[in-house]
Amino acid sequence: PSPSSFVGENDNKNVIVEKGHVDAVSRGDFVLQCAEEGGLKRSGGIGDVLAGTISAYMAWNSIIERGNEGCKQQRAFAVWTACCTVKRATKLAFENKRR
Repeated sequence: PSPSSFVGENDNKNVIVEKGHVDAVSRGDFVLQCAEEGGLKRSGGIGDVLAGTISAYMAWNSIIERGNEGCKQQRAFAVWTACCTVKRATKLAFENKRR
């Protein structure tokens, strides 16, 4: 199922990520897609790397959000940025090491 299928369950406080050829990030009815090209080899543990990257970006986002309402979708953008970062990193790693 795509994140958009969880829209009814998502109360706009949670960010849902679906990894795939095109990653989908959803917060409520707001959906972003990361079509960044990843590495040609799907290495184990990339989901763990993504989880750590999301955690770091969300922590930075929390610092930025303190005392500032800003854009309500900032968290979704932070997660989307993490998805794009990991995909780009895996592509560069494959290009450099061919593995």
